Amino acid sequence: MTTLPFLVLIVAPIIFADNNDPHDPQVIEAATKAITQKGQSPAGLRIMSSHSQASPVGTTYDIVFFYTQGGGAIQHMVVMQPVDKNAPVQIITFG
Repeated sequence: MTTLPFLVLIVAPIIFADNNDPHDPQVIEAATKAITQKGQSPAGLRIMSSHSQASPVGTTYDIVFFYTQGGGAIQHMVVMQPVDKNAPVQIITFG
């Protein structure tokens, strides 16, 4: 029975989303790639908050951002950065 608490400690970080620093380079990189894939310039992008969840295939980021070139409104995106950092991000929702 003593292995159950250890299993929870190992699995819990995978199940629960983490709050990220909006200035985290990985969050900025994922958001910049998504904006670029949408055919827009990443200039004027300001990340306000983000959450992430790691999985075996990559990391999913839930990002709230302010984009001055997108009408100056607060917007939301969910993107998945594959484990291969050279692969393009997968845009799940954007706008």
